[in-house]
Amino acid sequence: MSTTIHTGARHRGREGNILEFYTEEFRPEPATAQTFRQHVVQWFFAAKHLRLFEASRLTDQPTAEDLASHRMICSALITFGEFASNYARHNSTELNLAAVGLSVECIEAETRLLRDNFRMFHDNTISRSEAEAVLKEAFHEA
Repeated sequence: MSTTIHTGARHRGREGNILEFYTEEFRPEPATAQTFRQHVVQWFFAAKHLRLFEASRLTDQPTAEDLASHRMICSALITFGEFASNYARHNSTELNLAAVGLSVECIEAETRLLRDNFRMFHDNTISRSEAEAVLKEAFHEA
C-alpha cells in the first residue's frame, strides 16, 4: 500500500500529495473578507479530510511516513486555526463569518480538536482511554 495520498488532481498548478497542498494553502496571511471566509471553509474541509486520513491510516499500526504526513498537515491546520480565530475575533464585523454559517467559536473548537488529535497520535503521554474519548468526540460516536 502506498503511503502517499495522491488525488491525481492538480492544485495551484501542480500534481501530487493533497497533504502538501494543505500545508501550502493554509499559511496564515491577512486576506479580504470574502477570501478569508473561503479559506476558513476550506480549512474545515481539510480538517474533515484529515480525520478520514486518521481513521483509515493511523488507527491500526500507522507507518512512520503516515505519522510524519499527519504531523505536518495537523501542525499546518492548527497554525491556521490559531491565526484564523485571532484574526476573526479582532475583525468580526468586517469578516461576517455568519455569512458562511460559522463563528469564531467554531474555529476555536475545531482547533482544539486538531490539538487533541495531534496529542493523541504524536504525544505518547495520552492514555488509551483519553485517546478513545478524543476519537468518540471527533467522530460523534455514542
